[in-house]
This record gives sequence, C-alpha cells and structure tokens, in this order.
Amino acid sequence: MTVPANVVVEKRFTKLLTSIRRDMDTGLKEAQHLLNLARVQTYWKIGCSIAESFLDKDYRSAYRVSLYQKLGEELKLNERVLQKMVQFYRMYPQCPGNTPLTWTHYRHLISVADSKERLKLERRMIKEGVSSLQVTELVRDKNVEALHRVELKGGQLTCARGIPYLYAIRKGTDLNGVPFSPRLDLGFHVAIDSAEAGYIKFINSKLVCSIKEGAGYRLETYKGPSEVLYTYGAWIDRVVDGDTLVARIDMGYGMLTTQRLRLRAIDAPELSTLAGVKAKEYLTGRLKGVERVVVKTHKDPEKYGRYLTDLFVLEGTDDLARIAEEGVYVNQELLDKGLAGIYK
Repeated sequence: MTVPANVVVEKRFTKLLTSIRRDMDTGLKEAQHLLNLARVQTYWKIGCSIAESFLDKDYRSAYRVSLYQKLGEELKLNERVLQKMVQFYRMYPQCPGNTPLTWTHYRHLISVADSKERLKLERRMIKEGVSSLQVTELVRDKNVEALHRVELKGGQLTCARGIPYLYAIRKGTDLNGVPFSPRLDLGFHVAIDSAEAGYIKFINSKLVCSIKEGAGYRLETYKGPSEVLYTYGAWIDRVVDGDTLVARIDMGYGMLTTQRLRLRAIDAPELSTLAGVKAKEYLTGRLKGVERVVVKTHKDPEKYGRYLTDLFVLEGTDDLARIAEEGVYVNQELLDKGLAGIYK
C-alpha cells in the first residue's frame, strides 16, 4: 500500500520540527551556561582587581574616600555588590573554571564562613543540581546550623550580650540602579524609610543608637561591633516547650511583632518525654512574674520560622539595658540544670 505524499511530507515536517526544537533547547542552555560562567569569572576578576589595587592584607581600603562608594558612583553599581565581588575573590583564591554554578550560587556560598562547610555545600549543589531558586533556603539552613553549634568555653556558651535600641542604617539601590533613601533596619524584615520619617533625625552612619528626644528621636553613631544588633525588650506570651517560646517583641518606635523563638545552641527533650515536660515546666515557672525579658536574635528564621535567640532575665526591673548587661543567660541556665543539652 502506497503512503500518500502528504502524509510523508507531514512526518518529515514533524521530524524536522522536533530536531529544531531539540537543537534550540540545547543551544540556549549552552548559551545560558556560557553567560553564567562569564559573569562568575568577570566578577571574580573585578574582586581580584579591587583587592590587589587598593586593599591591604586585611582587605581594608586605604583610599582617602570610601572606595566602594566611589567605584559604585563611577560604574553605576551597588556598593554591596562590589564588596561581594571582593569577598568572592578572597574566599576563592582560584577563579572557578567550567563551573555549573551561577553568580547567585556563589553570592550565597560566600555567606558560609566555615571553608570546609562551604566546600561541602558547593559540592552538594553541583551533585544535586541545586537551582539558583533553591540555593537561598539551602544556605540559610546551613548558616542556622552554624549558629546553633557554638563552642563551649569552660562549659559556658559563648554569646554577645546585645544592646537594646541599637540599629543599622541600610543603603542601596532599586532594580533600576536608583539609590533609595537610607533605611533604619529594625530587624524582622521591618525598616523605617528616612524619607517618610520626619520624627527621626537621620545621620550618616552605619550603626546608630536611638535616643528619645521630645516628640521625636535622635540617632547617635555607635562604633562597636555589629554582633550586638537585634537586641530587644520582650514579653513572653507562651512557653511552647523547653527551648521554644512565643513572645511580643518591642522593636522600638511603637512597633511590636509577635515571633516564635528558638533558644540558640541548646536542645531540650521532646514534650512526649517526662524530661521534656519537666524542662517546659521549669522554663514556664522561670518566666512567670517577670516584667520584661531581653532577647538577642540571630539572622533569618530557621526552616520552622523561628528566630534563634539568646534569652536574658533579671527579676525586679524592666530596665532593658540592665537586663541585657546583667541578666541571667537562660540558655546557659537550662544547660546547667540538666534540662537541656547542647544542640548537635
């Protein structure tokens, strides 16, 4: 039986169409890979050029004005992006070769301080084909684990006692590269825009203390370490278990947020056990009758939406500065009483 000519032509056309689509898909993927690779290698070279030209061995600039600010203005680039390029070069002394990872992958990888953990994570990304959309959550979970796993010194947890009402002023640009107004970072992804806050006297500084002054607020430069940021007065609404709380947190400027908090670096037994019930009962009793506590939060929330927290209590006062400086470190207290163990 002879196959009609039009059927033969249609089959040939379908075969041709399939072949073209396959070639286009392959070609576009190869082009995208080459583009991603070029961006990674270009940013590494830029980081290398900045570091070798104007930075000392500690990667500080000796330029008479802000190096990154000046470069950003001339190149129409965000200062923070330039800083990340230098950090990329510093953490990867050898320029990545034919890597399948994109700049988005490396931009998140350089936030992992431990070089061994960073390498393990990089290898996992390559092996599992982690997309640039998945990398944020993966790196965040790794950094949360690092915050949990602190070293003990003489059986004591290490923690930086924070300072209430201390904030960072953030600067940057929008998607079009247009600088936005400086913003006062209150934590918990909340910020006050200087253009909309006439009641706050903004200053040109990175870290600031906020001081109530009449009907407004005055900011003063703080020259200490940034580790003391994100420290707040709070009221405990509920004890969930021996290492988890629900608290109303005073961010300042009349703003409150209710957050689920996970005590950092410790691990209480599960509530399904007698030890877990005992830990919860102790923590509940410990916090009853306390006017206010101080919480020192860390980074973004972990996968269950809880912020890792150091908790401080000082009976008989609601003076946040005193509680932060002199208060009992509850995380350590639970360890000392055998109600919780070190997070592993």
